[in-house]
Amino acid sequence: MVNNFPNNIPFPQLKRIAQQNSYYCGPASLQMLLSFYDIALDQQQVVDFLQINQRIIIHGMTIAEMGHFINESYPQLQFWYKFNSSITELSQLI
Repeated sequence: MVNNFPNNIPFPQLKRIAQQNSYYCGPASLQMLLSFYDIALDQQQVVDFLQINQRIIIHGMTIAEMGHFINESYPQLQFWYKFNSSITELSQLI
């Protein structure tokens, strides 16, 4: 597979993971973040745990749901977010 990413991609240490379908952005993001901690996670596990199998198709997944999943499944981790942030700003915060 050809890597079309520029050499200066943000957060190069994060594994890039594809969404299982067009509406699994949230579960794929969680899978990618947890892989940084060597935690294996299937995107469907997130959807099943939150019981959002039908709703995610139309409405997607909320930030609150992502946080709830992490808080309940991995209480040793913290999930935080910042609205209207840039990649540069996030890089500086981490």
